[in-house]
Amino acid sequence: MPETPSPTAATAASAPSFLRRRFLLMLLIITGLALLLRLIVSFELISHPSVQSPPASTDMATYRRLAMDIRQGQWPDHFDYQPFYYSIFLPLIYLAAPGSALTVAIIQALLGAAAVFLSGICAAQLFGRRAGIAAAVLLALSRFHIFYTPFLLLEVLLSFLMILLLWLALRAWRHNRAWDWLALAVACALATLTRGNALLMLPGILLLLIWRNRRRPRRAAMLCLLSLVLFYLPQLPYALRNYRYAGHWCGASTAGGKVLALGNTPEAPPGGLEYPLSYHRWVSDAENPDPAQRISVATRIIRWGLSEPHMLAELKWRALLLFWDYREIPNNVSIDHEGRQSVLLRLPVLLPFALISALTLLGLMLLWRRRSARRYFLFYLVAVYCLSTVLFYILARFRIGGLPLFCVVAGGAINAVFAWR
Repeated sequence: MPETPSPTAATAASAPSFLRRRFLLMLLIITGLALLLRLIVSFELISHPSVQSPPASTDMATYRRLAMDIRQGQWPDHFDYQPFYYSIFLPLIYLAAPGSALTVAIIQALLGAAAVFLSGICAAQLFGRRAGIAAAVLLALSRFHIFYTPFLLLEVLLSFLMILLLWLALRAWRHNRAWDWLALAVACALATLTRGNALLMLPGILLLLIWRNRRRPRRAAMLCLLSLVLFYLPQLPYALRNYRYAGHWCGASTAGGKVLALGNTPEAPPGGLEYPLSYHRWVSDAENPDPAQRISVATRIIRWGLSEPHMLAELKWRALLLFWDYREIPNNVSIDHEGRQSVLLRLPVLLPFALISALTLLGLMLLWRRRSARRYFLFYLVAVYCLSTVLFYILARFRIGGLPLFCVVAGGAINAVFAWR
């Protein structure tokens, strides 16, 4: 007769399943709370002019105008901004609800809540279930992440794409299936089309792929090649249109030189947007129609860095400090202005960026010692997101896209502190 498992053994076997179910239930409750908070703030702010009819000088108004034009089949002759948000995301929403601010807010609230769920899943896989719950709570209650939900800005979408990228990477590492790696490449392409600094995450993805398949070099080489194709393929239509417009290759956005010049001239501030004389001169030289007279912004920065390295180093160091600073550098919207219309945003139950940034830095100091390719990849994403933002210029909203990654590290830090007790 087959041996009957003892009650003790059966109980021990069912314990992990029970803990997983309890963790998922708690995570779903936190995700539901996150969605509720974002919907409440969206309804509180929906009547604000910055939501309904943004000022013409803002990125929000430009996104709305371009999205409405594209919805009607009127494509621009070039793409100055990274195009995914206003050429794909918003037009798809406007097909169902033309110009509806409320529909955009609801969909972005859903994306924000999905980012909370994925943050909890990723932190649990990397650091344990307690870290997963902590990461989800931090992002669910993040005041800045909630605040940006109803506005026509790409920050909430980018935050979802960033944590989706990490989740797909963990999935690809675990299963090592070809389609998982290729889905990761597509996610990186969409993130890059949303904000260009995601381009710098591609090398880390390829290194992770190669290391996971290091005993199968032919497979690794083929997957790398296919990943590069799938990464560049979604960008190609935009890049070709920009090439016909500019007369030279500039990728999916023609504003690369302008963005670099904003934060890297001798007169540039470490944070905020200013347009000093050197900015206009550098941009003018970079756009000179005569190729013999054209000097790229990158060349200008290199020349300045070689002639006055201490000044460039000081500028970037101050920008790095501002990236992790508690203060907001407003642009398009300000939590101190638009946020005053929301009662919920003023409540002390929501978490400031200062707490999340402090816990993230603590996690980066505590968690790197354990050798883990998956953890190193997370740290790579955080470092690249931070440094690529510092490379250009600092605005408060530029940090929102990285918040889910920061919360994953912060959740790991909280778990480590509790483990030491």
